[in-house]
Amino acid sequence: MVHRHELDRGPGQDPLTAQSPLAEQHPVERVVGPGHRLAGRESVSYEDLGDETVFGGAKPDYWRNWLVPTHTPSGRPIRIGRIVTNSAEMIPLVANGEAVSPCFAHSIRYYARPDHVYVPIRDAPLAHWALIWRTSTETSLIREFAEAARDLGVIAL
Repeated sequence: MVHRHELDRGPGQDPLTAQSPLAEQHPVERVVGPGHRLAGRESVSYEDLGDETVFGGAKPDYWRNWLVPTHTPSGRPIRIGRIVTNSAEMIPLVANGEAVSPCFAHSIRYYARPDHVYVPIRDAPLAHWALIWRTSTETSLIREFAEAARDLGVIAL
């Protein structure tokens, strides 16, 4: 939920919000530079993160903890490197190989670049997305939009 211009509560955790049914789901990828040792792989695993440095700074905490766990499945710590606060800061650092980052598959659509390679994380759960809105500002247009999304069903990338 957005409070004070930052997302600080997860879906269903704020009594001042409403949430639509699941609207979209898609895989989690890892973005690496083209010269990175994992760039040519068909897929990678969360275990591979134990050998890498991952960006820090993703907000909110529940989102970061879901996307970038603190340890690999076998218990090895995942090194957190430079803190970035937006994609623009991350783009050149991925390209030069300073760090890697798990990301949502829709990033491929919005951040396709010749100096980035997206590799599926085969053991990552699917990311689920829903519409969320403040109940205090709910309008018939918002309800109709949420109903249309529900009628379309889950979009899978």
